[in-house]
Amino acid sequence: MNKGYLTIGLTSTQIRYAYVAKEKGKHQLQKAGSVDFKLDVLAEGALSQAILEVIANEGIHPQKLFFTIAHKDTLIREAILPEVKNKELNEIIPSEIEKNPHFANQDFEFIFHKYKSQKDKQRIIFAALAERILQYLIKEIENIKIDCQHLEIAPLNLKDLISTKDSENETQILLVIHDQVSHVIIFHQEQYRLYYQMVTGIKNLFPQEKQGLNEQALLGLSGELRRVIKSYLAEYKEESISRVWLVWDNAQGQGLQQGLQEKLELDVKNLSVDQLDGQPIQYDEQDLEMDNSIFTLQLTPLVYHLKKQCEQFSFIHFLSKTFSRKHCKEVVAMSAVCLIIISSVFILLGAKFHQVKTRVLAQTTEVLSEIQRVEGESQQLFDQRQSYVRSRNRLLKQAAYVKEINSVSWSEVLAVVAQEIPDNLALTSFDLNQSGSTKFKGEALAIESVSEMIRQVDDSAILHNGQFDFLREDQIKGNKIFQFGISANLSKQEGATDDK
Repeated sequence: MNKGYLTIGLTSTQIRYAYVAKEKGKHQLQKAGSVDFKLDVLAEGALSQAILEVIANEGIHPQKLFFTIAHKDTLIREAILPEVKNKELNEIIPSEIEKNPHFANQDFEFIFHKYKSQKDKQRIIFAALAERILQYLIKEIENIKIDCQHLEIAPLNLKDLISTKDSENETQILLVIHDQVSHVIIFHQEQYRLYYQMVTGIKNLFPQEKQGLNEQALLGLSGELRRVIKSYLAEYKEESISRVWLVWDNAQGQGLQQGLQEKLELDVKNLSVDQLDGQPIQYDEQDLEMDNSIFTLQLTPLVYHLKKQCEQFSFIHFLSKTFSRKHCKEVVAMSAVCLIIISSVFILLGAKFHQVKTRVLAQTTEVLSEIQRVEGESQQLFDQRQSYVRSRNRLLKQAAYVKEINSVSWSEVLAVVAQEIPDNLALTSFDLNQSGSTKFKGEALAIESVSEMIRQVDDSAILHNGQFDFLREDQIKGNKIFQFGISANLSKQEGATDDK
């Protein structure tokens, strides 16, 4: 089999792979499949071993690797902000990421991209990856010993590859259904217009593999999607939705595309590889295993490589930093070897060159030690700076709250909370303390009501930074309820002035 490209899609429960090689002048999808795999950063060598076993079992010869990640240790979010500079965004976005409990107490790397929004605002799409996952992937990639320069979080870059030849001025939706979550991307002329994440995934729609579609889960998914579309069209009244592109693992069951089309009353199509712009990769449509839109998702970085395009969202620079350090060390090591050889030649010419060789070797060792020392000090300074920035931000927020808490009464806060309470949700306790934070607990019959509650709290006039303290499911007399706790901070009141 010809040498080609291997794409790896890493999810919370599987490794999906697709192998593409050039055949008769065209790139063909020749192998595709999946194997069960649960990522564990403590299991050193497990991921690389699993990938090498796939390569051996399939009898393929990849010359380059491409990684996509759709894992619980990744985060994709949207934020609507006033026009600010990138320097300020680099401080704002980490605080937004830390609102997610999973990222609150761990290091992470993040990327973002800005898009125009209405009313002098900008739409920020940002993604984060846990640092421990990134470092684990780098080590496993090195173990595989196959060139890898592409790493991205799915499905951020897929929308730009969808062909718009027949729908250049139309607004479309990309719906990507993963194992446990679903991503909704509304785009117009390759611009992000809305990003939204739902907690319904393949495991909910098809709870038993290759069994029937769960109609109740389908009804919940389509209902939530209809509400998202309605909200979008209320903002962009001059537009209409022309098509929904669906990406999912159709090996899990049948009927999802047709079911969504009936309930949404929109044109819903599976996004196959040959529907990408320019058709850079072809495949045998009679092969049912390859005719699966989920492989379109993990082929995304390879398509960018073949088309020689740059992705808007890529973690390649994090890989590049690590590989650059490794390359520098290799160059220094090779330089040392060359110096030894040259010195040996000089020894043959005379004993007087012996001192020159000794001095050069000593200088080389000193340079290597200095490189290691500088790298350690640089990392230490960076860590100290990050710790200082976080401490400073916390102290500033605490000082602002102490000043402003006296301008807000219990009745004002209770009025805002009461006004924002969605239907099917009840509060069981409420607390406002002197630090400027509020905490309230309650119960709801639907998870959507809880999600709506925290969004409305964050958008309220005097509360912000709403986040969950806890969220759990319970049963009362056979009925499912969701018990939750939410905390938020008081916003700066109108009319308040800063002390000079």
